[in-house]
Amino acid sequence: MTLDKFVTFVYETDDRYDPVESKTIYGDKKRINVPCNVGDLTIKETKEVFGELDTGALKIRLISPFYHDYSYVEYEGSRYTVVASRRGKIFYLKELINGKK
Repeated sequence: MTLDKFVTFVYETDDRYDPVESKTIYGDKKRINVPCNVGDLTIKETKEVFGELDTGALKIRLISPFYHDYSYVEYEGSRYTVVASRRGKIFYLKELINGKK
């Protein structure tokens, strides 16, 4: 398996108000770049994971498990949500349109 691409797992926190300090604490965005192998899903996998044929779906494979918290995944300038994962090494992604599901 060739790890020739990179995906970015992004974790965002929301803004919140701190009543003790009487100020707003702004959210943070953490990014973790991970080398991976990216491929399209087979027709069988697409139907198993999504229940229908979906053209904006990808399968990424990592060399070691990824168990950190994340909000979404970025790949080649597009945002994806993780629909399913296997053993923390294989992730099935669906593209977010305008940042929404």
